[in-house]
Amino acid sequence: MNNSRENLMSRIQAYSFAVKEANLYLDAYPDSKAALDYYNKYKNLEAKAISEYEMRYGPINLPSEARSWSWVNGPWPWQNMEVK
Repeated sequence: MNNSRENLMSRIQAYSFAVKEANLYLDAYPDSKAALDYYNKYKNLEAKAISEYEMRYGPINLPSEARSWSWVNGPWPWQNMEVK
């Protein structure tokens, strides 16, 4: 599997979308075991992909108890993009 920065971010976005959609479905059908299993599967995949991304490229979100803003010292995402 290709784990480039762009690929990881695309996976995170897809997993996040699946989690949000499953959450909305579960609001209407809270007793659906299939929907809950789906939600948990994609929530776990999302967490793993975020963890992998953050280990390689740095944080996606600021921690809730951030004491500094050092993440702004690196290049911004658009500064690393190649012109295609």
